Amino acid sequence: MEVTSGAEEGFIREWTPCSHILNLIPPRIQNGLFSNELCLTCVDAVTDYIALGTNVGLVYWYDRKKGNIQRLRCEATTTPITYVKIVNTVDYMVGAGNAAGQVTVFQIPKEHPENIPDTLKPKVEPKVERLVL
Repeated sequence: MEVTSGAEEGFIREWTPCSHILNLIPPRIQNGLFSNELCLTCVDAVTDYIALGTNVGLVYWYDRKKGNIQRLRCEATTTPITYVKIVNTVDYMVGAGNAAGQVTVFQIPKEHPENIPDTLKPKVEPKVERLVL
């Protein structure tokens, strides 16, 4: 049996504790009059970002370079996210599937390189778009 280092296969290995990420995520979430415990259900990562699925229909999008986190709300907020996947294309595409079989895809625009002249940059900042399948 041959053991590989994983670098050839594209695996990301991080040996530092991720407690700083978990401190950015609240332990409970308010849903109307009621408060629910927030549990992480799935994770996917690329070089610059980590996506964390939850039991309340939220995906947390963590920027490793800036150290900030963004909430992405799926259509069904009462159904747990069971699978999350990041695809790095022209933009980042984050797919989140829930226990009911519904898939939500988020298109997250990439930041423009700083060496691009201002005349070529878009006038309006692009926003995260959501598509429900």
